[in-house]
Amino acid sequence: MSMWRGWTGATQSSLVDPRAGYGLTQAVYDGLMGHRVKDNHVFTARMCAASRCLESSRRDRLFADPVSELLAGWEGMEAPMGSWILIPRTSYGDGVLQRAYHTDARTAARQLVLLGAGMDSRAYRPELNVPELRVFEVDHGENFRVKEAILQHPAVQAAFPLAVASRQVVSTDFAEAGQAEDCQPRWARDLCAAGFDPGVPSSDGGPVACGCAPTIASHWSAGPARSRQSAAPPPPSLAKGAGLSGPCDRDGGGPARIRQSAGAPPPPMANTSAV
Repeated sequence: MSMWRGWTGATQSSLVDPRAGYGLTQAVYDGLMGHRVKDNHVFTARMCAASRCLESSRRDRLFADPVSELLAGWEGMEAPMGSWILIPRTSYGDGVLQRAYHTDARTAARQLVLLGAGMDSRAYRPELNVPELRVFEVDHGENFRVKEAILQHPAVQAAFPLAVASRQVVSTDFAEAGQAEDCQPRWARDLCAAGFDPGVPSSDGGPVACGCAPTIASHWSAGPARSRQSAAPPPPSLAKGAGLSGPCDRDGGGPARIRQSAGAPPPPMANTSAV
């Protein structure tokens, strides 16, 4: 059986450890981890999930994302994305979402649009404390072919219930240009057809968006996503790479000062979805 980078021969995934409370059997775990993708872009998404999994396994982690291990699979865990950018980006995105959600009730965000969602799993992370959020994940069909095969497995649904009000998968084609009559690209039309409501208030007058892929940057201001232009800029510590060349952690996994500002290290990760 393949072992992902960072494991020793004696290490067992917490997902199959009875003490952690996830309830996955070894056979189910092996089957879920064995899914393979047919597209390089989707493979990149699995690499990102692998980085989030590795971060989640640290005692001084910045966030907990246990389902990311399954979303990465064996192929992703063997080639994790560089954590020097993935981990600060994820942590910063979490903060943007939480601030937008917990702001004044009249303008609080209740929709999250994930453009180029990849293997993002914010809809399954109760630590974010955004129970009324409607999540729209927008990406290519091949991404969801693998992702949904994992997330819709009965054992995964039992271990990782939704932590938000709803999650809507929006399969689209980012390469398809807009129609002459409305100039909206296909992803914007598909997003509205999936139930996205441009009139729902949020901190910036529209949805909060994370994970936007460069492939759709040319349509950034099109259609319902237009309000994202007013999203808050990155904090000075992350702007233009500031701080990213400073002292790093023991494994080079990102700026040490980011972890130092996160407070005391959390206890080992376990299934807290029922708490």
